[in-house]
Amino acid sequence: MLMNGKRTTVISRPCPTTFIYYLREPYEYFFQFFRAELREHIVFQSNVYSRQKDVASNFHISEEEILVFHGLIVYMGLVPIPSLVNFWAVKTRIPQVADFISSNYFKSMLSSLHFNDNDQAAVSQVRFFKVRVPFTMVTKEFWKVSETPIHSMDEGMVANKGKKAGNLRRYVAKKPDKWDYKFFCRSSVDGFVHDTLMYQGETAFMSHHTLLSVEQKAMSVTSKFAFTLVKTIKHPSHLAVYADNYFASIGLAGYLRSQYGCWYIGTALKSVKVMNKKSTPRSTLDYVYSHGILVAKWKNKSIVTILSTDVGIELMDTVERALKKVPIPCTSDTQMYKNRMGGIDKSDMLTHL
Repeated sequence: MLMNGKRTTVISRPCPTTFIYYLREPYEYFFQFFRAELREHIVFQSNVYSRQKDVASNFHISEEEILVFHGLIVYMGLVPIPSLVNFWAVKTRIPQVADFISSNYFKSMLSSLHFNDNDQAAVSQVRFFKVRVPFTMVTKEFWKVSETPIHSMDEGMVANKGKKAGNLRRYVAKKPDKWDYKFFCRSSVDGFVHDTLMYQGETAFMSHHTLLSVEQKAMSVTSKFAFTLVKTIKHPSHLAVYADNYFASIGLAGYLRSQYGCWYIGTALKSVKVMNKKSTPRSTLDYVYSHGILVAKWKNKSIVTILSTDVGIELMDTVERALKKVPIPCTSDTQMYKNRMGGIDKSDMLTHL
């Protein structure tokens, strides 16, 4: 591994229970998720792929080389340099990279890096087949990280400029990265993503490591996404899940409360025509409450519709109008949603940086 530009040999690893809670060095975060089982899998599959490309090839990757390779990849991502070859070029040479590996060998490792057997891809219905194994292994390690009492569910994006992914990629004009893969994620309020569902159309749920019940399979697609992510929460009762209007459903809110014991709060889509009229002042509130489920509409610049089994509507907060800075009454559920929904957005921001 690379630490401050120097190669460090890791002699032994602490036991898992001690390791998770007593991290002392930055590289230990890497080993917390990139465990020996995963490293061995990548080494094996990369060597298999190298033979599949060329039976006579003598190229062989070791586990130590995989560690160095991934250390270099992380370091390269932090160095603002225009091209890969610049790390080895005379005028722009970066010793933290060039001193550890030659340019040709790095390219050979990059071209041989593989995560699953191509010969099995044709019979698999999972469209993310080539990355499913390491993705699943790392995600299961994410489950072990302590969760906050507040969770948020939202879409996550992974930028991609390639053209061989077919309709797995999507184009969103308003995003910083126009082309990306879509994921559905559940995170703690601090932005740490605990679980992820790779979106791939009808076969999306086959790529996840939980199973839906017959009752859950009969529900809407958006509800099934929510159930899949909630199922992996260690202690779902007495915590709150925040989501946007993509997941909004009275049936979903009631089901999560009755079956998992967790509270739900999220925005909904529809608004009342009367509230859109100019004669209706800002801070106007309308709501209905039944069987523990609240649907409230609150007017600011636009209409905000909140669906909640967690927070009430008591007018205990204020927000400022954007230009005039005039405080107006705001429902507590709206203000709390605004403050707690940003877990996935924070994760996306850190990933983009």
